[in-house]
Amino acid sequence: MPGWQSRAYHATHHLDVPAVFAVPLVGWAYSSAAGFPIVWFGQIPLPDLLPVNKELAELIKPLHKCWRWR
Repeated sequence: MPGWQSRAYHATHHLDVPAVFAVPLVGWAYSSAAGFPIVWFGQIPLPDLLPVNKELAELIKPLHKCWRWR
């Protein structure tokens, strides 16, 4: 494998790993701020990460939309 491909692989891998944690946390923060309850696997209610704040939810929403996979 050429050196540039190896560097590209490692760079994208190192960006993907934090995204695995960041995307759900940002979604949880958005849902908490928007006032939506989160129930894990339909069984376990999760506590709110943030207090209900519609203005904050509108600031967080674009972050989650651009990071999530489609």
